Formats: sequence, C-alpha cells, structure tokens
Amino acid sequence: MGDGVQSRVFRFSPVLFLIFTSLFVGVLSIITTFLVVPAFEADSGSASSIAKLVGVCVGFLLVLVFVIYAATYKIIVTADSLVVKSLFSRRELFFEEVKGFKVVRTNNSNDLHFILKSKKKFKMALFMQNKKGFYQVLNDLLVNLDLVDAVEEYVEVEANDGHNTDEELQPLIRKADKLATIYKVLAIGISIWVVFKPVPYSLAIWVTILWPLGGFLLAAFFPRVIKFNSEKASLFPSVYIGMTFPSLALALSSLFRFSILSFKNIIAPLVIVAGIMLILYFVLFADIRKSAGSMLLAFAVSIFFGLGVILNLNAMYDKSEPDLYQCEILKKHDVQVSKRGPSYNLSVAPFGSKSEPVKVQVSKKVYSSAEVSDKLSISLKKGFLNVPWYRVGGVVSEDGE
Repeated sequence: MGDGVQSRVFRFSPVLFLIFTSLFVGVLSIITTFLVVPAFEADSGSASSIAKLVGVCVGFLLVLVFVIYAATYKIIVTADSLVVKSLFSRRELFFEEVKGFKVVRTNNSNDLHFILKSKKKFKMALFMQNKKGFYQVLNDLLVNLDLVDAVEEYVEVEANDGHNTDEELQPLIRKADKLATIYKVLAIGISIWVVFKPVPYSLAIWVTILWPLGGFLLAAFFPRVIKFNSEKASLFPSVYIGMTFPSLALALSSLFRFSILSFKNIIAPLVIVAGIMLILYFVLFADIRKSAGSMLLAFAVSIFFGLGVILNLNAMYDKSEPDLYQCEILKKHDVQVSKRGPSYNLSVAPFGSKSEPVKVQVSKKVYSSAEVSDKLSISLKKGFLNVPWYRVGGVVSEDGE
C-alpha cells in the first residue's frame, strides 16, 4: 500500500512553539519582576531571596530544555514505519503491526492513536506542522479507522432509515448541515446577547430558553442524520454547540444576576425540567445512546438548562410584595479579584428564613461607604416558583433612609 511513498519529515509546529515559549517567558518575567527583584532590593543576603533566584534559574533552564526539545522534535514517515524523535526519546512504529489509526480528542487537543494487531496502542501528540499533509501521508499508508466508522454509520442510516440510495441521502445531509450551521452560529450570538446585554430582558430570556429546544426539532425532522455530538470524521452534522452554549449562558448569567437566599425549593422543579430534557436527548439522538461521554454531556447541559429556566422565570414573573430588612453589617470581607473582576462582599445579620449570618455581594460604591455595625437595606421576594431571592440596596443612613 505504501511502496511508492517517499520519506517525509514533519517538525514541531512554529505556532505552538511561539505560544508555549511566550507563556513560559511571560510567567518567568512576572515572577522575576514581582518576587525576585523586590526581595533582593529588600535584603539581598536572605535565604528567601536566593531560593527565589534559584527558582527563576530553574525556570529559564526549563525554557531552554523546551526550546531544544522543539528544535529536535521530528516525525519521519517512510513506506514501512513511523519514527518520532526528540531530545528525550526515539520511538519507531512498523506499519506491518498496525490495524489502523484514530484521532482522539483529549481536553483541548487531539492525540493520534495507532491501533496495533497485538491489541495495544501507540499514542502520539499532534505537535507537528502541516497536519493536513501528515494525515494525507497516513491515509496513503494505513487504514483511517475514523473514516471506516463514519462510512459504516452512513451505510447504516442509508439502509435502515428509508434512504435507499446515496442520491437520496446526500441532499438530505447537505440540507441538514446547512441548517445545523445556521443554528450553531445564531446560538453563539444569542449566548452573547443574554450574558452581556439582555435587552429587552424578557425577549432575550425566552429566545435563550427556546433555542436549545430547536435542536430537538432538527433531530425530529432529520432523524439519525442530525447528531448531538458527532465524532471528528462523521459525515453527519451535530448541534451540541447550538444546544450547549445558550443553556450554559442562561444558567451562569442568572446565577450572577440573582441573589438566591435558599436553593432548597429548586430541587424538585430542577429534577422535572432536567429530566424532561434528558428524555428528549435520549429519544431523539441515537448517538447519545451509544456514547457515555455524550450522555454525560447531555446530562450536564440538562442541569444547566433547568437551572437557568427556573431562576429566570422565578424572578421574571414574581409579583410578590418584597419584605424589607435593615440588616446589621457584621463583617467587611477583603476584596476578591477573579477573571470577572473584583468582588465586594459583606456579612450581615440573618434575615428571612436564615438563622446564620448571610454573606452578600454589593457594589463598589456600597462597599466603600459601608462599615461594621452599619445597617444594610435588603428586599426579599418569595419568587414565582417559591425560590426566595433578594436585592441588596445601600447603607441605611441614621434617619432610616
């Protein structure tokens, strides 16, 4: 199969090299600037300063090792074997031992798995440049098991779902792929809308709630052609992005937007909503029933969707009169800084159903003016779905305003 294939050499990707070295050097620069230099300025003879200097030297040594590793890393493909060489190792795989290869997704990257006739695996990370050329060479030499699985799946759908010929199934796939692409692109836009500027609010929420349900409609109109989470080489389109992004955006934005006093009453409606979603996933997407990973993803998305739906409907349609409290400030917490920015928190005396002090998040303006023993205004509402939530006002002045 590979007699006419000449030897090819593939080296470390320049893009990955720049990314990794930039991260290494950036971290070391921060350590040097904020830890080592101030320490030596304060006391150049301290053991602590020397230890920090040694740490930075070790870090730069690791950068140097990585640079040498990237420079020496190469993959040599011949008609008979594949050799992976680097500073640390040399591994060779003879093609006569190989049944085929698959690309396996691991977290944020892809690994190449060679399935051997001895039922073992030969694994390698895809660090090389010109991946397209590398795959083309492998496809000339070995069996691509991803494509084999995709073709088997295609034949199965063609035979079992009333599509008697390739001419009937191909137009259906193209139409489904076009609709799935539009569905996914709009889902990303809707997710950004509901997180950053949900105006008008009720419209943004209802569009975000209904959008994941559109994935079920696509699956119903294109049974077994539309997948939930297709494999890399699948010939069929998937809709998991279009269903996952709005569900996550709805849940996370509502958790940041509403302060919930107690989550106890949310369990029952959450089980109902998430349960219905999971049943729909299981019934309408055949690929979920074949993959534990896809089933786990569907379960997680169902939970997030249910949480977002409940918290938003609970607040949007809450017509209850608020109970007003003036709670004594018991503690002023240090400012917490995260990726979302600074967070300002106070602990106040119990209110509503609480018997212990409650930690509440406030604005920077309220935090700056608040002092321990001051009174903080809080309005508590019952919630449309009986999930109590509250809003924090400002510090109450001496005249009660």
